[in-house]
Amino acid sequence: MDQEGFRDFCTKRSLHKEVTQAHIKMVKEFEAFLKKKGKNKYLSNATAPDLQSFVAHLMKNKKNTWENFLALLRYSRFSNNRKVEVALLELMDGSEVLQNLSDAVRRTVGETKRDAIFKGIELPPLGTHSKDKPKITKKVMERLEAEFDEKACREILSSGLHGPIPKKVFLPERKKFRKSKSIDDFLEKRHKEFVDELEKHRREKTLFFTQEIDEEVVEYVRKTPTCQNGVREGDTIYVTKIPYMVKKYLHEKDEKKKRYYYCHCPWVREAIKSDLKISSNFCYCSAGFEKRPWDVIFDQSVKADVIKTVLKGDLICKFAIHIPKEFLKSQGTAPREKDEIKTEEDVIRFLSDKTEFERNVLVGAFKIPKGKVSTYKRIAEKIGRPRAYRAVASALRKNPLHPVVPCHRVVRSDGGFGGEKKAAESRRKQVEKEGVPIKNCRVKMSDATLF
Repeated sequence: MDQEGFRDFCTKRSLHKEVTQAHIKMVKEFEAFLKKKGKNKYLSNATAPDLQSFVAHLMKNKKNTWENFLALLRYSRFSNNRKVEVALLELMDGSEVLQNLSDAVRRTVGETKRDAIFKGIELPPLGTHSKDKPKITKKVMERLEAEFDEKACREILSSGLHGPIPKKVFLPERKKFRKSKSIDDFLEKRHKEFVDELEKHRREKTLFFTQEIDEEVVEYVRKTPTCQNGVREGDTIYVTKIPYMVKKYLHEKDEKKKRYYYCHCPWVREAIKSDLKISSNFCYCSAGFEKRPWDVIFDQSVKADVIKTVLKGDLICKFAIHIPKEFLKSQGTAPREKDEIKTEEDVIRFLSDKTEFERNVLVGAFKIPKGKVSTYKRIAEKIGRPRAYRAVASALRKNPLHPVVPCHRVVRSDGGFGGEKKAAESRRKQVEKEGVPIKNCRVKMSDATLF
C-alpha cells in the first residue's frame, strides 16, 4: 500500500487525519485478507471477485459500514483500479433505499403498521449483491400496494429515498436559474454543461459514475436534450436518464437486454433479466430523485410523475416534473434587472434564492402603494405569521430590491422609523415626499394612511 501517496490524496480532499488513518487501516485489512488467501495482490491490482470475497468477510464480521466501503472506494480511485471502483459503486449505489422506504412508511402510518408491512422481511445489509435484491423489492411493493392506494404509494416512494441530499448541493443551480432568461434558456445551458462534463471525462479518461465515456456516449447525450436535464413542454419538464451502460444500450438489438442496460436501479435491474414482475410504481423512487434539484430550484416541493419505465416494457425511463404556476408566466424565470420587475410573480422569480418567508415579506412590501404605509406587524399578519414581526423587519433589512420593493413604507406600529438614526431619517423623508403625513418624525397613523 502506498500510504504516503494516499495520505496526500486524502489531504487534497480535505479529509480529517482521523478519517484518513481509518481509511488506511481498512485498506491494510483488505490486503492482509488477500495475503491470507494466498494471493500475491494489493488493492491496487485486486479484481472484482477479490472485492466480493472481502465484502462477504466484512458482512460476516458486521464491519460492512459505509465508512469502510468509502475507504476502499477512495483507495481504488487513488490507485486507478477501475474494476474494484465500479464494483464498489454498484454495491453502494442506492443501498439505503429500502431502509429509507421503511422509515417513510413509519412516518406516514406509524410504527405498528410499518412493522406489519415489513414483517418477515430482512432489509438487505450494505454489500448485498444486486442479484439478491429484486425478490425483496417485489415483496415490499406487493405489501405496500395492498396497504395504500396508488396515490399514497407514489407519494411515499417519491419522498426522497436516495438519502437526504443536502439542499446546498443544488443552490448553485438555483442561482443559475435565477439569472437565466427563461426556463428553456436554463435547460439549454444545463444540457450544454452536462455535455461539457462528459467531454471532460472523455479527455481525462475518468469514469462518469460506473462507465467510461467516449465520443459515442457524448454524441448520444448531445443529441438527447432530455437526458439528465430535461426539455420543457408547456407546464412540464420531461427528463430521461442517461443509460446505465450507454455503449451496450446503443448497440444491443434484443429489447430485454436493452432495457437491462438502460436501468440504473440496483433494486430491480436484475428482475429484467429473469422476467420477475415488479410493480412499475417502484420507479416513483427514481421520480423522487429526479425532482430533488427542482425542489431546490423552485424552493418548494414539486410534483413528479413516471411517464415511461423499463419495468413496463419501455426502452427508456422518462419523468415529468410539473412546473409551479408562478414560474410559468411568459414562460419566464427571473427578471435579470430590478427595473424589469413589474408584477408579484416577477418579484417571486427574482428572489428565488430567498426563503419562502422572505419572499412573502418582500411581496407584501411590494404591494404597498405610494402615499401609504404598512407596519411590520400588519405584514406578519397578512402572510399568516402574526408573531413573526421581528423576522419581518429582519427580512426587510436585507431587501435587495429597493426601491422596487419599497421597504421604506414599512414602519413600526407607533408610526416610528426603526433602525439607525441616519437610515430612519432617510426613510422618513422618502415617505413624506410620497405624500404620507408626518408629525414629530412619525407617520400620522390612520385608516387613510395604512395599507
